[in-house]
Amino acid sequence: LMGASGQGRTEVVNALLEAGASVDTRDKDGATALTYASIQGRTEVVRALLEAGASVDAQATEGGTALISAAVAGRTDVVHALLEAGASVDLQSKDGWTALMVASVKGHAEVAEVLLEAGASLAKTDAGGKTASDHASEHPTVLALLAEAEAGQRDELR
Repeated sequence: LMGASGQGRTEVVNALLEAGASVDTRDKDGATALTYASIQGRTEVVRALLEAGASVDAQATEGGTALISAAVAGRTDVVHALLEAGASVDLQSKDGWTALMVASVKGHAEVAEVLLEAGASLAKTDAGGKTASDHASEHPTVLALLAEAEAGQRDELR
């Protein structure tokens, strides 16, 4: 199931699920088929797995989720699909990273924007005390986006 999910083979995924494969089976690192499909940008498979009842917020051994995986890979369509399915936008990995932090460190401005629109927190910190803005330091476009969002949040508080 995981291999077919990562390869985007929707027909095989559906056949395996119909044959009784567990949608939330995990690999040795705790990742699920949803994680495999998410990091590879297989939106159609992601939707099929979610329709089959995949746990949208399942965390791997190190705390990574499908949303964090999609964000690190810059998979905007998958990020949309996961958020529409109710993924927790601010769920943190064991080292405190959120989807917004990984999108920021990788320079994925479009993903960061989608996460901000979904309510991602700018105040969350990782285990080292860094925020998404700290992680975006090498990506001016993302840094500007985060600064604009932060300014907007301050204006809303007034």
